[in-house]
Amino acid sequence: MKKLLLCLIFSLNTFAIDFSECQIEAQEYGGINKINDECFDSILSMSSTQNRVSKKEGNIFAVAHENIIVLKSNINLKLKIEKEDAASFKPYLYKIAGNKTTINKISSVALSSQLTKIAVLNESSDGEKEILIFSSYRSGNFSPLKIIKLKGLAKKPVKIEFDSDDLYILDGNQGRIIVVSSLSDSRNPDKSKKPKLLKEIELNGLSNLDVVSFSLSDEYLLLGDRSSAQIIFVDKSCSGQCEFLDKFTDHILESCNLENVNLVNQEITLTNTCGQRSVRHLN
Repeated sequence: MKKLLLCLIFSLNTFAIDFSECQIEAQEYGGINKINDECFDSILSMSSTQNRVSKKEGNIFAVAHENIIVLKSNINLKLKIEKEDAASFKPYLYKIAGNKTTINKISSVALSSQLTKIAVLNESSDGEKEILIFSSYRSGNFSPLKIIKLKGLAKKPVKIEFDSDDLYILDGNQGRIIVVSSLSDSRNPDKSKKPKLLKEIELNGLSNLDVVSFSLSDEYLLLGDRSSAQIIFVDKSCSGQCEFLDKFTDHILESCNLENVNLVNQEITLTNTCGQRSVRHLN
């Protein structure tokens, strides 16, 4: 009976964690200052309805909430060594937080195709939107590889996605997409290396989108719109005023909201907030 009570107390304490304390610990993270492991457990167990943003690519699951990033992987991302029996080992966890990172409030996350970099859409402490790019295989409190200030480029950035060395940015809810180079840096004194608009796409006939995820292939751009429970196809080569190519929905979106859409090798994978998954092939 005593053991049962202890288990119940431990369980209640686990779920009663105050995330505001985690945010404070994250600001001071580094050196002897640690973040409670329960903070990371809490982030990994959150749902997308709790303001958690996530991205899954291959063996990596990247999750961010407020001012903390966690990457969970069965691969040592620095040495590219995969655990032989992933079921019998704890996964590698990479944790990024602290004042050097300049992370304040994250609203979107993206992983590069080689899985060596993670980009986050961050709202800085002065309220400006920016993209911060980090090495995916480091843990700790360290400066971003690149900082891309979006003032003057995007009006209301909401989602980001890597495409080789480019970053696609969904700007607002009216179907505007802009492209900048992930190699640019607002801190660089050389004007030619600062962020600039490489391409702009204005999608006709789309408004009041609630895009929770979007994905890119060599030919297409897919927008996952939660408000209409539809996936919207866009020709990636289009520039300026563009028409969407097609829309479709799926049976798993009838009862639960869309959480993620991923397009890899002509295969579209959808997941919803209930954990259901659907796969379809492009014709």
